[in-house]
Amino acid sequence: MTTVPHLDLCCAASLRAGEDLGGTAPRWDHAFAVALPQRRWDDFRDVTCWSDHRRAVWERLGDFVKTTKIGFGLLAYDAGADLPPYHVTHYRRPGPFAAGFVRHDVQTTEQTFPDFVEAALQDVSSAATSTTAGLDFHVCTHGRVDAACGKFGASFERALHGRFAHARAWRTAHIGGHRFAPTMIELPSGRFWGRLTPGVAEMIARREGDPGVVARHLRGWAGLDAWGQVVDREMFAREGWAWLDTPKRGETLHADERGADVRLAFARLDGALGAVEARVEVTHTVTVPGGSHKPDLVTARQYAVTRLEVRS
Repeated sequence: MTTVPHLDLCCAASLRAGEDLGGTAPRWDHAFAVALPQRRWDDFRDVTCWSDHRRAVWERLGDFVKTTKIGFGLLAYDAGADLPPYHVTHYRRPGPFAAGFVRHDVQTTEQTFPDFVEAALQDVSSAATSTTAGLDFHVCTHGRVDAACGKFGASFERALHGRFAHARAWRTAHIGGHRFAPTMIELPSGRFWGRLTPGVAEMIARREGDPGVVARHLRGWAGLDAWGQVVDREMFAREGWAWLDTPKRGETLHADERGADVRLAFARLDGALGAVEARVEVTHTVTVPGGSHKPDLVTARQYAVTRLEVRS
Protein backbone atom coordinates (compact mmCIF):
# COMPACT_ATOMS: atom_id res chain seq x y z
CA MET A 1 0.00 0.00 0.00
CA THR A 2 1.38 3.39 -1.02
CA THR A 3 1.59 5.99 1.72
CA VAL A 4 0.69 9.50 0.64
CA PRO A 5 3.20 11.96 2.11
CA HIS A 6 1.80 14.59 4.45
CA LEU A 7 1.71 18.09 2.96
CA ASP A 8 2.64 20.72 5.51
CA LEU A 9 0.46 23.65 4.51
CA CYS A 10 2.14 27.05 4.52
CA CYS A 11 -0.62 28.57 6.65
CA ALA A 12 0.08 26.04 9.40
CA ALA A 13 3.82 26.72 9.20
CA SER A 14 3.18 30.46 9.42
CA LEU A 15 1.10 30.00 12.58
CA ARG A 16 3.77 27.80 14.17
CA ALA A 17 6.37 30.47 13.43
CA GLY A 18 4.22 33.06 15.19
CA GLU A 19 4.06 35.25 12.07
CA ASP A 20 1.92 38.36 12.38
CA LEU A 21 0.17 39.30 9.14
CA GLY A 22 0.14 43.10 9.56
CA GLY A 23 1.65 45.15 6.75
CA THR A 24 1.48 42.39 4.11
CA ALA A 25 -1.12 43.80 1.70
CA PRO A 26 -0.04 45.21 -1.69
CA ARG A 27 -0.45 48.92 -2.41
CA TRP A 28 -3.06 49.63 -5.10
CA ASP A 29 -4.40 52.63 -6.93
CA HIS A 30 -6.70 50.45 -9.05
CA ALA A 31 -8.11 46.94 -9.00
CA PHE A 32 -9.91 45.02 -11.73
CA ALA A 33 -12.16 42.08 -10.80
CA VAL A 34 -12.95 39.95 -13.86
CA ALA A 35 -15.80 37.46 -13.88
CA LEU A 36 -14.52 34.14 -15.26
CA PRO A 37 -15.55 30.51 -14.71
CA GLN A 38 -13.09 28.73 -12.43
CA ARG A 39 -12.03 26.37 -15.22
CA ARG A 40 -10.57 29.37 -17.07
CA TRP A 41 -8.55 30.83 -14.19
CA ASP A 42 -5.30 29.08 -15.03
CA ASP A 43 -5.38 30.13 -18.70
CA PHE A 44 -6.18 33.70 -17.62
CA ARG A 45 -2.98 33.74 -15.52
CA ASP A 46 -0.78 31.78 -17.94
CA VAL A 47 1.17 34.11 -20.25
CA THR A 48 1.54 31.33 -22.84
CA CYS A 49 -2.26 31.33 -23.25
CA TRP A 50 -2.51 35.07 -23.89
CA SER A 51 -3.20 36.62 -27.26
CA ASP A 52 -0.47 38.64 -28.95
CA HIS A 53 -2.59 41.72 -28.31
CA ARG A 54 -2.79 41.13 -24.55
CA ARG A 55 0.96 40.49 -24.37
CA ALA A 56 1.62 43.77 -26.15
CA VAL A 57 -0.72 45.71 -23.87
CA TRP A 58 0.77 44.15 -20.72
CA GLU A 59 4.27 44.98 -21.91
CA ARG A 60 3.26 48.62 -22.32
CA LEU A 61 1.58 48.57 -18.92
CA GLY A 62 4.75 47.22 -17.34
CA ASP A 63 6.68 50.23 -18.61
CA PHE A 64 3.86 52.56 -17.59
CA VAL A 65 3.74 51.23 -14.02
CA LYS A 66 7.52 51.51 -13.64
CA THR A 67 7.39 55.13 -14.75
CA THR A 68 4.33 56.28 -12.82
CA LYS A 69 4.60 54.00 -9.73
CA ILE A 70 0.87 53.29 -10.07
CA GLY A 71 -0.12 50.05 -8.35
CA PHE A 72 -2.96 47.84 -9.55
CA GLY A 73 -4.42 44.44 -8.83
CA LEU A 74 -6.09 41.96 -11.13
CA LEU A 75 -8.59 39.42 -9.80
CA ALA A 76 -10.44 36.63 -11.56
CA TYR A 77 -13.54 35.33 -9.81
CA ASP A 78 -16.30 32.85 -10.54
CA ALA A 79 -19.63 34.69 -10.70
CA GLY A 80 -21.55 31.59 -11.74
CA ALA A 81 -24.69 32.49 -13.66
CA ASP A 82 -24.88 35.95 -12.06
CA LEU A 83 -22.60 37.68 -14.57
CA PRO A 84 -21.28 36.91 -18.06
CA PRO A 85 -17.55 36.28 -18.64
CA TYR A 86 -15.37 39.37 -18.78
CA HIS A 87 -17.75 41.50 -16.78
CA VAL A 88 -15.25 43.81 -15.09
CA THR A 89 -15.60 45.67 -11.84
CA HIS A 90 -13.07 48.50 -11.78
CA TYR A 91 -12.10 49.87 -8.38
CA ARG A 92 -10.27 53.20 -8.36
CA ARG A 93 -8.82 55.03 -5.39
CA PRO A 94 -10.40 58.48 -5.84
CA GLY A 95 -7.27 60.32 -4.74
CA PRO A 96 -4.50 60.24 -2.17
CA PHE A 97 -6.99 61.29 0.55
CA ALA A 98 -9.52 58.45 0.73
CA ALA A 99 -11.13 55.79 2.90
CA GLY A 100 -11.61 53.25 0.14
CA PHE A 101 -12.13 52.80 -3.59
CA VAL A 102 -14.96 53.81 -5.90
CA ARG A 103 -16.53 51.06 -7.95
CA HIS A 104 -17.72 50.96 -11.56
CA ASP A 105 -18.93 48.01 -13.62
CA VAL A 106 -18.52 47.49 -17.34
CA GLN A 107 -18.96 44.58 -19.73
CA THR A 108 -15.90 43.76 -21.82
CA THR A 109 -14.85 40.79 -23.93
CA GLU A 110 -11.69 38.72 -23.97
CA GLN A 111 -10.50 40.91 -26.84
CA THR A 112 -11.41 44.31 -25.39
CA PHE A 113 -10.47 43.64 -21.76
CA PRO A 114 -6.75 44.55 -22.11
CA ASP A 115 -7.67 47.85 -23.80
CA PHE A 116 -10.10 48.69 -21.00
CA VAL A 117 -7.44 48.10 -18.34
CA GLU A 118 -4.89 50.20 -20.21
CA ALA A 119 -7.34 53.06 -20.74
CA ALA A 120 -8.52 52.97 -17.12
CA LEU A 121 -4.98 53.09 -15.74
CA GLN A 122 -4.14 56.00 -18.03
CA ASP A 123 -7.43 57.69 -17.10
CA VAL A 124 -8.64 58.05 -20.66
CA SER A 125 -11.38 55.39 -20.58
CA SER A 126 -14.54 56.43 -22.38
CA ALA A 127 -16.39 53.18 -21.64
CA ALA A 128 -19.88 53.58 -20.19
CA THR A 129 -19.91 52.52 -16.54
CA SER A 130 -22.46 52.20 -13.79
CA THR A 131 -21.95 52.38 -10.05
CA THR A 132 -23.12 49.38 -8.01
CA ALA A 133 -23.67 49.22 -4.24
CA GLY A 134 -22.74 46.53 -1.73
CA LEU A 135 -19.65 44.77 -0.41
CA ASP A 136 -17.69 42.13 -2.27
CA PHE A 137 -15.70 39.54 -0.31
CA HIS A 138 -13.20 38.01 -2.72
CA VAL A 139 -12.07 34.79 -1.03
CA CYS A 140 -9.06 32.99 -2.47
CA THR A 141 -10.08 29.41 -3.29
CA HIS A 142 -7.38 28.71 -5.88
CA GLY A 143 -6.18 25.29 -4.76
CA ARG A 144 -4.16 24.76 -7.95
CA VAL A 145 -1.89 27.58 -6.83
CA ASP A 146 -1.74 26.57 -3.17
CA ALA A 147 -3.47 23.78 -1.30
CA ALA A 148 -3.98 26.03 1.74
CA CYS A 149 -6.47 28.14 -0.20
CA GLY A 150 -8.07 25.08 -1.73
CA LYS A 151 -8.62 23.49 1.67
CA PHE A 152 -9.47 26.46 3.88
CA GLY A 153 -10.55 29.12 1.39
CA ALA A 154 -13.13 26.97 -0.37
CA SER A 155 -14.88 25.88 2.82
CA PHE A 156 -14.75 29.45 4.16
CA GLU A 157 -16.37 30.85 1.00
CA ARG A 158 -19.12 28.24 1.19
CA ALA A 159 -19.81 29.25 4.79
CA LEU A 160 -20.22 32.89 3.73
CA HIS A 161 -22.26 32.30 0.58
CA GLY A 162 -25.68 33.94 0.97
CA ARG A 163 -25.00 34.83 4.60
CA PHE A 164 -25.27 38.62 4.21
CA ALA A 165 -27.87 40.72 2.44
CA HIS A 166 -25.41 43.53 1.64
CA ALA A 167 -22.22 41.54 1.04
CA ARG A 168 -21.44 38.90 -1.57
CA ALA A 169 -18.74 36.24 -1.24
CA TRP A 170 -16.98 35.14 -4.42
CA ARG A 171 -14.65 32.25 -5.23
CA THR A 172 -11.58 34.07 -6.43
CA ALA A 173 -8.31 33.08 -8.08
CA HIS A 174 -4.90 33.58 -6.48
CA ILE A 175 -4.66 36.89 -4.58
CA GLY A 176 -1.43 36.24 -2.68
CA GLY A 177 -0.97 35.70 1.04
CA HIS A 178 -1.89 32.01 0.96
CA ARG A 179 0.10 31.43 4.15
CA PHE A 180 -2.68 33.42 5.87
CA ALA A 181 -5.48 31.22 4.49
CA PRO A 182 -8.37 31.61 4.54
CA THR A 183 -7.72 35.05 3.11
CA MET A 184 -9.90 37.57 1.33
CA ILE A 185 -10.05 41.06 -0.12
CA GLU A 186 -12.91 43.28 0.98
CA LEU A 187 -13.97 45.63 -1.81
CA PRO A 188 -14.61 48.46 -2.43
CA SER A 189 -12.80 49.27 0.82
CA GLY A 190 -9.58 47.67 -0.43
CA ARG A 191 -8.77 45.83 2.80
CA PHE A 192 -6.94 42.52 2.87
CA TRP A 193 -7.87 40.07 5.64
CA GLY A 194 -6.42 36.73 6.70
CA ARG A 195 -6.78 33.76 9.08
CA LEU A 196 -10.51 34.31 8.95
CA THR A 197 -13.47 32.51 10.43
CA PRO A 198 -17.12 33.01 9.46
CA GLY A 199 -17.62 34.77 12.79
CA VAL A 200 -14.87 37.30 12.11
CA ALA A 201 -16.19 37.85 8.57
CA GLU A 202 -19.61 38.57 10.05
CA MET A 203 -18.09 41.20 12.34
CA ILE A 204 -16.36 42.75 9.31
CA ALA A 205 -19.58 42.76 7.28
CA ARG A 206 -21.69 44.21 10.09
CA ARG A 207 -19.01 46.56 11.49
CA GLU A 208 -19.46 45.25 15.00
CA GLY A 209 -17.48 43.37 17.61
CA ASP A 210 -14.18 44.12 19.34
CA PRO A 211 -11.92 46.07 16.92
CA GLY A 212 -8.85 44.90 18.82
CA VAL A 213 -9.74 41.29 18.04
CA VAL A 214 -10.71 41.90 14.41
CA ALA A 215 -7.56 43.98 13.80
CA ARG A 216 -5.43 40.86 14.29
CA HIS A 217 -6.88 39.58 11.01
CA LEU A 218 -6.18 42.78 9.03
CA ARG A 219 -3.25 42.37 6.64
CA GLY A 220 -3.57 45.98 5.52
CA TRP A 221 -5.38 48.61 3.51
CA ALA A 222 -4.26 48.76 -0.13
CA GLY A 223 -4.26 52.57 -0.09
CA LEU A 224 -1.09 52.62 2.05
CA ASP A 225 2.39 51.13 1.93
CA ALA A 226 3.44 48.46 4.43
CA TRP A 227 4.55 50.97 7.09
CA GLY A 228 1.31 52.92 6.79
CA GLN A 229 -0.73 49.71 6.94
CA VAL A 230 0.78 48.86 10.33
CA VAL A 231 -0.13 52.30 11.73
CA ASP A 232 -3.60 52.16 10.16
CA ARG A 233 -4.27 48.79 11.80
CA GLU A 234 -3.14 50.15 15.18
CA MET A 235 -5.51 53.10 14.81
CA PHE A 236 -8.39 50.75 13.96
CA ALA A 237 -7.68 48.71 17.10
CA ARG A 238 -7.59 51.87 19.23
CA GLU A 239 -10.35 54.00 17.70
CA GLY A 240 -12.83 51.42 16.47
CA TRP A 241 -14.92 50.87 13.37
CA ALA A 242 -15.35 54.54 12.49
CA TRP A 243 -11.63 54.68 11.69
CA LEU A 244 -12.15 52.39 8.69
CA ASP A 245 -14.44 55.00 7.09
CA THR A 246 -12.12 57.91 7.88
CA PRO A 247 -10.46 59.40 4.76
CA LYS A 248 -6.70 59.40 5.16
CA ARG A 249 -3.45 59.98 3.33
CA GLY A 250 -0.24 58.20 4.26
CA GLU A 251 3.33 59.40 4.05
CA THR A 252 6.44 57.46 5.00
CA LEU A 253 8.80 60.21 6.15
CA HIS A 254 11.88 58.03 6.57
CA ALA A 255 12.46 54.30 6.35
CA ASP A 256 15.43 51.97 6.72
CA GLU A 257 16.02 48.34 7.68
CA ARG A 258 15.21 49.12 11.32
CA GLY A 259 11.89 50.89 10.87
CA ALA A 260 10.07 53.96 9.61
CA ASP A 261 8.53 57.24 10.67
CA VAL A 262 4.96 57.51 9.35
CA ARG A 263 2.41 60.28 9.12
CA LEU A 264 -1.27 59.68 8.41
CA ALA A 265 -3.31 62.81 7.76
CA PHE A 266 -7.04 62.25 8.22
CA ALA A 267 -10.43 63.96 8.11
CA ARG A 268 -13.03 62.90 10.67
CA LEU A 269 -16.56 62.30 9.45
CA ASP A 270 -17.58 65.52 11.23
CA GLY A 271 -15.03 67.44 9.12
CA ALA A 272 -12.33 67.79 11.79
CA LEU A 273 -8.79 67.41 10.45
CA GLY A 274 -5.97 65.67 12.21
CA ALA A 275 -2.80 63.63 11.82
CA VAL A 276 -1.20 60.53 13.29
CA GLU A 277 2.57 60.65 13.86
CA ALA A 278 4.00 57.20 14.48
CA ARG A 279 7.17 55.17 14.65
CA VAL A 280 7.11 51.62 13.32
CA GLU A 281 9.98 49.31 14.29
CA VAL A 282 11.04 46.03 12.71
CA THR A 283 11.18 43.94 15.86
CA HIS A 284 12.45 40.72 14.30
CA THR A 285 12.02 38.41 11.33
CA VAL A 286 10.55 34.94 10.96
CA THR A 287 11.39 32.31 8.39
CA VAL A 288 8.37 30.80 6.67
CA PRO A 289 7.69 28.79 3.50
CA GLY A 290 6.80 30.75 0.38
CA GLY A 291 3.98 28.31 -0.25
CA SER A 292 2.71 24.84 0.55
CA HIS A 293 4.32 23.39 -2.59
CA LYS A 294 7.56 25.38 -2.50
CA PRO A 295 10.63 24.26 -0.57
CA ASP A 296 12.04 27.79 -0.62
CA LEU A 297 11.83 29.76 2.60
CA VAL A 298 11.20 33.50 2.82
CA THR A 299 12.07 35.98 5.55
CA ALA A 300 9.09 37.97 6.83
CA ARG A 301 9.59 41.18 8.79
CA GLN A 302 7.56 41.66 11.94
CA TYR A 303 6.47 45.13 12.99
CA ALA A 304 5.44 47.01 16.10
CA VAL A 305 4.20 50.57 16.60
CA THR A 306 6.53 51.95 19.28
CA ARG A 307 5.29 55.55 19.25
CA LEU A 308 1.93 57.00 18.21
CA GLU A 309 0.58 60.51 18.65
CA VAL A 310 -2.78 61.72 17.37
CA ARG A 311 -2.97 65.43 16.67
CA SER A 312 -6.32 67.09 16.04
